[in-house]
Amino acid sequence: MILKRKYRYVLVLASGDIDAASAGNSIGAELMRFMGELEYSEANPRIVAQYTPRLFVIKVNRGFEDRLVLSLSFVKHVQGRAIGFSTLKTSGTIKSLLLYAQKMKD
Repeated sequence: MILKRKYRYVLVLASGDIDAASAGNSIGAELMRFMGELEYSEANPRIVAQYTPRLFVIKVNRGFEDRLVLSLSFVKHVQGRAIGFSTLKTSGTIKSLLLYAQKMKD
């Protein structure tokens, strides 16, 4: 039996400009601190896109999106800088998040 892996995509707004690609390991370390190592490895969060300097997308295994959102709200420092994250939207496709982000710009 072949099972297709399902993901959820979370659109995140940072309180300040951040290069999510280069800060990915630091963000991941902070998420692991709040989620715990086992849950972090099961959730497998990955930064997959950045739309603006403050807006980016995290891919997470389905069923763990609520824990990711909760953990993101506790992150207050990344790479020695004070920064906060808020979740704008969660979706099953990255395309719908792109459309939502484009509407926010207009």
